[in-house]
Amino acid sequence: MADNSDKSDEPDKSKKSDKYEEAKKAIIFGTGYKKPPEHTRFQKGKSGNPKGRPRKKSASSDRTLAEQPTLAAAHRAADKTISVREGDEIRDVSAREAVIQAMTVAALKGNSRAGALVIGQFREADRAHAMAIEISNNFWSTYKAEKSAELAKAKEEGKPAPSILPHPDDIVIDRLTGPKFFGPFDEEGQRKIDHTIACREVLIMQHVLDERSSKRLDGGPLTEPGAAMLLAIALDHTLPPRLRFSDGDFIREQYQYGRLSKRDLLKLLFKKWQGVGYPRPRGYVSPNRGEIVSHLKLACALCNGVLSGNIDPDTQSKTEIEAEIIDLMEECGIVPTGIEPPESQSAAGRS
Repeated sequence: MADNSDKSDEPDKSKKSDKYEEAKKAIIFGTGYKKPPEHTRFQKGKSGNPKGRPRKKSASSDRTLAEQPTLAAAHRAADKTISVREGDEIRDVSAREAVIQAMTVAALKGNSRAGALVIGQFREADRAHAMAIEISNNFWSTYKAEKSAELAKAKEEGKPAPSILPHPDDIVIDRLTGPKFFGPFDEEGQRKIDHTIACREVLIMQHVLDERSSKRLDGGPLTEPGAAMLLAIALDHTLPPRLRFSDGDFIREQYQYGRLSKRDLLKLLFKKWQGVGYPRPRGYVSPNRGEIVSHLKLACALCNGVLSGNIDPDTQSKTEIEAEIIDLMEECGIVPTGIEPPESQSAAGRS
């Protein structure tokens, strides 16, 4: 008698695969009003309120908005965009959000009726938010368990590890805030990770060469080796935790390339720089470590400036942003090149 177990499993696997693909797309492309994740929607044939008392069905609950013009008009009005002032700023929000804000302001001023309504809305929002987090956590916990089992089975059978995105080890389930993802979701993201890993390897090799070098190609001295290793460590911290190097890993990599002759190292490093898309001349030596430290400080300062709102590309002019960058460069000990100070630009404009 033929064994049909494999065939019967195929539809289930296909359904699971489709479900996971929908979840990944929801995270990549976003969800929100009118776009709930597929896996959080009510399923046909399943009750939306299995534990509670059945809700009364209104006379109009089985009608569409098109059949109820008054409700359709209310729905359109709720989605209408209006401008509201918040302090010194004016921003566009939906009418429904503006109403909630107005009720909140009234409640804060002591209006007890508004306070009761707002508290009720807050509770409903908290309940819905907690339910969404629970559903998402359950979904991705199941995903982690299934995909981890696939990886373990392949390892046990001595087979190559299957390509799984997102990787189960890149998902952290947080009971309060929902799942967090620390790795790629698609092939494009995986290619970027692979490129970062390749650049980390090249920088470690470059560090080994720098340690053996005392002069640059132009004859200038290398007084502070270590810049390449600093960059390798910085890149390492951008990778998912499962792919980061320990101190022992960095030492092993250095030992591996340190065993090569300088001639072989130069030849290999030349090819590797070309392979990652950043060709360097044969015998290239890194800048001094202090110079790289200054540029890393600048990068961190720029990120902090954007996150804090001091640098806003959407509202500030190019001149204002350049002025901010020049100030940060001077704070980090970097001499600005290629950017005219604001005073020079204004003087040029006057002339």
